[in-house]
Parts: sequence; structure tokens; C-alpha cells
Amino acid sequence: MKIRILVADDELQQRELVVRVLNSMMVAGIDNWTIDTACDGAEAWSKHNQGPYDLFLSDIDMPVMDGVGLVKKLRPHNTGCEVIIVSGQQDFEEAKEIIRSGAFDYIAKPYSIDALMKSVSEAIVRITARKNEAAMLNSLKWELGEKTGQVKLLTLITENERDRFRIILDSIEEGLIAFDTAGLLVIINKQACDILRINESACIGMPISRVIPDPLFIGTVSAAGFDTRGFRWYENQGRMYMVKSHPILGYGTGNRAGTAVVISEKTAELHSSLIRQNFLSIVAHELRTPLTVIQNGLFMIEHAADGVKDLIPELKESVHAMNYLTGRLIKVALYAGPDVSIEKEKTDIAALACTVFEKLKPEADAREVSFSLNKSDAPTVISTDREKVMVILENLLHNAVKFSHTGGKVRIDLSCDKDCASILVIDEGTGIPEDFVPKLFNPFLQAENNLTRSHDGVGIGLFLVKRIIGLLGGSIDVVSECGRGTTVKVLLPVE
Repeated sequence: MKIRILVADDELQQRELVVRVLNSMMVAGIDNWTIDTACDGAEAWSKHNQGPYDLFLSDIDMPVMDGVGLVKKLRPHNTGCEVIIVSGQQDFEEAKEIIRSGAFDYIAKPYSIDALMKSVSEAIVRITARKNEAAMLNSLKWELGEKTGQVKLLTLITENERDRFRIILDSIEEGLIAFDTAGLLVIINKQACDILRINESACIGMPISRVIPDPLFIGTVSAAGFDTRGFRWYENQGRMYMVKSHPILGYGTGNRAGTAVVISEKTAELHSSLIRQNFLSIVAHELRTPLTVIQNGLFMIEHAADGVKDLIPELKESVHAMNYLTGRLIKVALYAGPDVSIEKEKTDIAALACTVFEKLKPEADAREVSFSLNKSDAPTVISTDREKVMVILENLLHNAVKFSHTGGKVRIDLSCDKDCASILVIDEGTGIPEDFVPKLFNPFLQAENNLTRSHDGVGIGLFLVKRIIGLLGGSIDVVSECGRGTTVKVLLPVE
């Protein structure tokens, strides 16, 4: 069996690296493969039209036509090819969009050679299985003629067996559907009905393409393969599902009687995986600089180099940075747990804000940023957890200063009525991209790429803020405009 592979990347070195990796791989069952390259998506599409390829490895950022455009052109769900997209950043929303468009996998740079080889191997296994399936189906069609696929699975199950089978099916956590070789739906459990939003009684015996009109799902099932034991991702209503196909063999004959499809929700697992990846990436980035300074300082001390004393401030600053990072991570563990105590006391929000102003004054002075406080005539004293409100104000004001331009202004507006206290933190800084605002409170996530960002931090400040505000029974809202600044509004109950 032959496999045709096309590598698309606008960087020559990257193309050559991927080709070397592919040439070093050995995949069982493959007689040989051919590898071609293209410098962008348009050239890849042109070559595909001259002779179709089975597997594409494409960079996402390319001139003329990028990787997303190439995926949409190829329409993998319908054409049967596989596409692995390589991106320069880890973006959960981008990954979902690319998988939704039909890509087989999404790999973020920098990636390991093992990760690339694993993804390619899995894609080739799926391609090989699909080719074998096509050959097998053609053979079955030739042997059985027009009767192929006409016998439904329902005839194999007696009424009593079917009732017992229904109890078992509906007790399974995953969604399960089964259709015969003619593509007619014969079994579906309650979980699958809920996921796909269909009615069981109206769909048994109907073609699966009519029962489930979503072309993305039909394409996902087809791409997963009727008897490959492979899987594909399917996105519906913001939830991510793993779709796996398995063959159903006739009792005593071993002949294929249909296909079972298992639908498992993996949204939480994927989200947790992304959080872990972001955590490792950001922590590694934040630790690398102070560790390098300390390492260099130790080298100079070891070799009694001149200027060792001049390194002491840098070494102290590096140790401070590592202590700060450790403290932030401890706060995440403290406040993210289920058993967080709330110790309420009479707290003057205005006085607390002035305390935080003084605490952050050196940082603000270094950037020539000025603080101001506007408060209503009404008292700003509420019953709350003073320490936790201090954490809220410190994080919000720290962010406001960090993202302010030199010479900028940061203002707090305070007001209080009989029900709640309102805290507005307003800056005139860089602002937040509109598409990133909904992700602001996700832990270990930042608007800037870890390799190119101009501000430090580990992406947990706003996560802590929202968590604490929730514990206090309040709410938070953010309004921002790039280049104009950001306004954060916090409401806390008076009692």
C-alpha cells in the first residue's frame, strides 16, 4: 500500500526538518510513501488537484493561503484525507475551530519529534484502515450484490432480549448508536439522543444521514472508519466529544452486520489538558530568567571573577521573582480548594484601597503611573473578609499599573448603597483584545504568546480575583478597548 504525503510550510528549514523526520519513520503495512513539499497553502492545494494526497502536514501561518484555509479547501470530512496542523501558539479556541473544520490533529510549537511522529503514525494507521475498508467493502459488494446491507440488526434481537438490552444501553454513560450495513439506524440510547438532540422513536429504521442531518457528525463518523477502531473529535454546542467506531459482527458467521458508534464527552479533559500545558509553559518561562541569573552568578563566584559583588542585586531580584511565583502558586492552591473559610469583619474599602496604593507605589513610580480615588459621600464600610478583598485590590491595581503606558493614570471609583459596594478600577493602558475578554479568568492563560509577550506574570491573578469574589458572593465584569484602556467592575454585598 502506498501513502502520499505533502508538507506545507513557508519556512524551508521547517519543511526539511519534517521531511527528515518522516523519512526516518517505519510504519508497518506501508510498502512505501512519497513526500512532496509546498511553500504555502495555495501551492499545496494546486498539487493536490494534480494528484490527491493522503496526508497533509501544514503550518498554520503561511502567505497566500494559511493552514485553516487549506483545511477548508480540502474538506477532510468529505474527501477522506487527513490534515495535521502545526501552530505557533497553544490556543484552545483555535484548536477547536481547526478540529471542527476537519483537521486530524493540532500540534503547538515548539513540539517534540516524538509528538510529531506519534501524530503522523496515528494518521497513517487511519488512512491505511480506510483504504483497507474500501477494498473490503468493494469485495463484499461484489459477492453479495444488491442484498448487501439490507438485513437489519433488529432481526437478530428478540423482543425480550431487546428489553433487557435497552436497560443496559441506557445505563451506559456514553452515547451509543448502531446502524446496519445499509446505513439504517437500528439502535440508539438515551445519552446519544441527548447529545445529538434527536427523538429515538422517530428515527429507528431511518438512514443515519436523515436522522442526524449535521454533516459534521456524519463526516466525523465516516472519517473515524466503520471498522478501524479509530476516533475523531466532534464539537457540538461548545462541547467536545470523542467519536469511536467499532464493527458489529453477525453471531456465528463473523460477517459484518453493522457499525456501533460510541460518543464520549471529553470537554473537561481537554480543558484540563490545556490548563496543564499553559501552566508548564508559563512557569517554565517565568523561572528560566531568574534561574539563568543565579546560574551565571554562581559561575562567577566559583571562578572568583571580577564584579561578583555587582551581581548581588540581580541575584536578590531573581530570588525575589522565584519567591513571588511560588507565593502566587500557593495562593492558587489555597483559594481554588473546596474548603476556603470566610472571616467577615467591618472593612472600609476606601481605606483598604489607600493601603494598596501605598504598597504598589514603588511599582507605579517606576512606570510614572499615578493613582487616584473617587468615592461617594456614603460610607464605604461593609462586612466582608478584609484579607481577601485586599487580594482582589492588589491584583486589579497591579494589572492596571502593569498594562498602563508610561505616565498613565489609574483610578478607583467607590460607591455603596444598602445592598452592595461597587468598586471600579479604571486604567488608560493597552486594553484587552475583544476575543480574549471571555477567557480572562481562565488560569494560566494570557493574551500574549509566551514567547513574545512583553509583560511578566503567570496568568493567575484574575483567576484568583474571580474565585475570591465568588466566595464573597459578589460579581465581576470587564469592559476593555485596545489602545484605550480597561474598566473592571466589582460588586460586593454589604452584609
